[in-house]
Amino acid sequence: MPRSALDRFSFRRVAIVMAVIGVSIAASYFLSVEVRRDQTEAAQSDYRQILQGYASRIKAHVQTRFEAAYFVAEQVLAERPAGHEDFIALTAPPRRLFSDIQAISWVDPGGVIRWVTPLEGNRDAVGLNIRAMQVPAQILARSRRDGVLALTPPLELAQAGRGFVGYLPIGEHPDRDGYVNLVFRLKPLVEEAISDLGGSNFVISITDAGAEVFTAAIKAPDAPTLASQDLALQNRIWTVSLHNAGPVAAPVGGHIDGLVLSVGLVFSGLLGLAAFLLLQWQQRLANGEERFRDFASVNSDWFWETDATMRLTYLSDRFEDVVGEPAAKFLGKTREEVGAPGADEHVFRDHLETLARREPFSDFVFNRVHASRGPVTLSLSGKPVYVDGEFRGYRGSGKDITDKRDQDQKLRDAVETAIRANRAKSEFLATMSHELRTPLNAIIGFSDMMRREMYGPLGSPQYGSYVRDIHDSGGHLLALINDILDISAIEAGKRPLVFEPIDISEVLTESEKFFTELARESGVSVIVGDRAAHRTVFADRKAMKQIFINIIVNAIKYNRVDGSVFIDCGFERGAFVFCVRDTGLGIPADTLPTITEPFARSHMDPHIAHGGTGLGLSIVDALVSAHRGVLQIDSAEGSGTTVEIRIPVEEAAAEKAVAS
Repeated sequence: MPRSALDRFSFRRVAIVMAVIGVSIAASYFLSVEVRRDQTEAAQSDYRQILQGYASRIKAHVQTRFEAAYFVAEQVLAERPAGHEDFIALTAPPRRLFSDIQAISWVDPGGVIRWVTPLEGNRDAVGLNIRAMQVPAQILARSRRDGVLALTPPLELAQAGRGFVGYLPIGEHPDRDGYVNLVFRLKPLVEEAISDLGGSNFVISITDAGAEVFTAAIKAPDAPTLASQDLALQNRIWTVSLHNAGPVAAPVGGHIDGLVLSVGLVFSGLLGLAAFLLLQWQQRLANGEERFRDFASVNSDWFWETDATMRLTYLSDRFEDVVGEPAAKFLGKTREEVGAPGADEHVFRDHLETLARREPFSDFVFNRVHASRGPVTLSLSGKPVYVDGEFRGYRGSGKDITDKRDQDQKLRDAVETAIRANRAKSEFLATMSHELRTPLNAIIGFSDMMRREMYGPLGSPQYGSYVRDIHDSGGHLLALINDILDISAIEAGKRPLVFEPIDISEVLTESEKFFTELARESGVSVIVGDRAAHRTVFADRKAMKQIFINIIVNAIKYNRVDGSVFIDCGFERGAFVFCVRDTGLGIPADTLPTITEPFARSHMDPHIAHGGTGLGLSIVDALVSAHRGVLQIDSAEGSGTTVEIRIPVEEAAAEKAVAS
């Protein structure tokens, strides 16, 4: 063969070999890219399923706390707590059940926190005006507008740590009944929700509008986000994200894999390489399925799947543990054939219609009897699956909410027990006060006759001193019993109020004779301003007189010699306003939040505190509340005290108070 022909043959052979190598490399590259894409999609699907288990538990725990807020609002509306003590007793059960609730407060219609529990660590919150704070004021306004629980963004709590605050209007009239305010601590809440979801190499983080809500301590700073899911919680959207707990392995190999496979193609042929890649792909898919099954087995929830005919095709291993029946009993059956024991028939039919319309659903609740645990309450959520626009069935998760059901019942039982105990206490005090008052009246009456020596001299002058002591002590004890009887009757609902039009100036004039002599003996000047120009108020005459006397007598008793008491009354924005300001000792800051609680006094020093029962302001607070009014006390130690009451003057408001 001529050399030129040999050179051409060699060139063609080299060119063919190079072309084969080039085609092999290209085919290997594109095949490896396709395999990587499929592997990535499979892994992302696994991550989404794992994240769904975390997210469902977090949402369930948060919503349980929301239900506690609604429960407290219902109890406040139903029971009408007369004072701080009643409110603390009423809210004790949810605080015992949920340690992540930092505080529960009652916010009056004007937006001021009046009662808070627990008091320890939260005293500074009492008297706080929510409407004067930008973000809380916006959330309070939103809850009033929508009539539902509204949440603040995550914020730093006064007792350290991050949390959020919820405001819920009480009933349909927050301008009359106020709001319930709950403060939640985030870290213990989220940790409790996911505490029994251990066994994986994943951790979560939560953000709210980009602000951090919760991040696990073991999350690596550079850990990528594997999957994210939004949770709608009232007016907030939390984004829950899944991360690797440890070092993150590369999801796919580098380009060197393509070169290695290309060399394999050159020496083994395109068919051998394709078979190898197919086997590798199948193995990785099998590993992904096994990983998903592992996560499903340690998750406290279970997962399920149906085909396009709505027959169950998959139930995760946890199903039998949670439900108490083998999965084989249900596989192959339709949702209608499986049924929903304990669910209302109409609700179940609506559920089946939702499935027929191929719509997503969440938290469908029903009951079953577990083989070893007895009755359990279960909840299902699911979403339709479409591939290339074609319906392929449903996928979803189920969870056991028996503990949540039991917690709700315990909460109701505990509140009812506390209410019954409080009523029993009030009825006992009312009964005992009646029993004690009868002999005391005799003691006071006979000692007064002896003090005046109506039937002749007593003999020794010492007897006169003793009789005066007996008379004064009996009077003091009778005053105490009368106050106890008043507060007990109010709390037990046994003091009827008669609402009628009364001249407020006339009532104030009648009240003066009860404090004029005390003011003269104490060296205190009482200055009465405008007597409201004989305006009429729909109120209980006796109760209004008692309110006036108790407030003014306190201002005199806790004043200085040569001090002053200023009394003003008037009408503004549909309310009667009665204000008493003194120049006295003031109330210590640590005492002010509890000053309206029974037997509380502004001063405990025996050289400062005057005689009295400590029930005066408690009675005032209860009577003002019975008139649908608001009592506000502002004071600083050494700078005097201002007490203000506001009572609606409309006849409609009085009629509602009578009905309650």
